[in-house]
Amino acid sequence: MMMPTKEQRVRILVHHAWDLRDEGNDDATIIQQIIEEGVPADIANVVPGLIDDEIPKLIHDDAARQAVIRQIETAVESEDFDGLREAMLLGVDDERTLHKIHSTLGDLLLSDSHEKGTVAAFGLSFLLGRGDWPLIQALSHSDENVRFRAAFALGKMGKAAHNAIEPLKAAMNNSDEYTRQAVADALAAIQKEMRPWWKFW
Repeated sequence: MMMPTKEQRVRILVHHAWDLRDEGNDDATIIQQIIEEGVPADIANVVPGLIDDEIPKLIHDDAARQAVIRQIETAVESEDFDGLREAMLLGVDDERTLHKIHSTLGDLLLSDSHEKGTVAAFGLSFLLGRGDWPLIQALSHSDENVRFRAAFALGKMGKAAHNAIEPLKAAMNNSDEYTRQAVADALAAIQKEMRPWWKFW
């Protein structure tokens, strides 16, 4: 199974612990819980400090953060690509809001509505360095529409989706013709952007 990058794993862990803190848990409880979830103790012990380091950089309070997420959900619900882009721009300077956007779009990516899931995939394609992981996971989803939209969005990310190359190659065996074509197009787009500009042959 494809693993997120080290940077992505750290972000996921820190924000998971941050969610626990937001629920009212103290640092000792958080450390104990993530150790029980399999995080090595030496890593678990530094996580609260990583959260504390980020707090002074935040520009949104919880109300502002929730307002951005509601705009994200409304844009996806109404299939408003421009509205989604505008809402996302409100959150990119705040690490906590950005994480909430990432999580929300990752959930909406799996929507039963292909149109709404496609809007969410479009949003994830803008989160360069972060949006590729839920899209990579979605390549093995049981729903062919989810697999299609994930491949399409990864192609839109270009070389920022370089971690998806091997999973996309594995997805070439997909039974759905449209998904196979989306996978092939995504691979071509990613590999084209990764090629040095001076190589013409």
